[in-house]
Amino acid sequence: IKTGVWKDNSIGTQSYFTRPPGYGILYYLCIKVAGPDSALTLLKTIQLILFSFSVFWIFYISQQLFKSKRIPYFIAILYGILPFASSFLFYTLTEGIAPALLLYYIYILFKADEINVLKRKRIYFLLAALVFGYLLIVRPQLGLFGILIPIFLLKNYLKYGVKKLI
Repeated sequence: IKTGVWKDNSIGTQSYFTRPPGYGILYYLCIKVAGPDSALTLLKTIQLILFSFSVFWIFYISQQLFKSKRIPYFIAILYGILPFASSFLFYTLTEGIAPALLLYYIYILFKADEINVLKRKRIYFLLAALVFGYLLIVRPQLGLFGILIPIFLLKNYLKYGVKKLI
């Protein structure tokens, strides 16, 4: 206020969470693949593709959660057309990919839940852990969804016995 500028560039105590590295890693890969001139176009294309898949993933998750056949369609249509989910797609913000990554993570957990072959089930849980790890460095606030992995693991492996869980 003394200088007439309302801005402070000093490092605060929350500086570790101001810019997590996950989105930057994706943008860096886009630069390496498409070059500096086309990287932004590639990034936006990836965001649009992820959003397109996430409409299916939310539909599938809704099918697993609700017995009604209409509710999953209603949820997927609302998610696909309302701007709260799609409005960030053309910006270079973590909000462009975080919802899709979260839905993909939950989708993988539900797919692991439905598979009966133990080896394939482990592959799905490993993939879910990897997606969650990347989601965590994209949006650390979504770390609370990590509790889903132990919940799904216990639900799936307790029927095989504690030895298979370990």
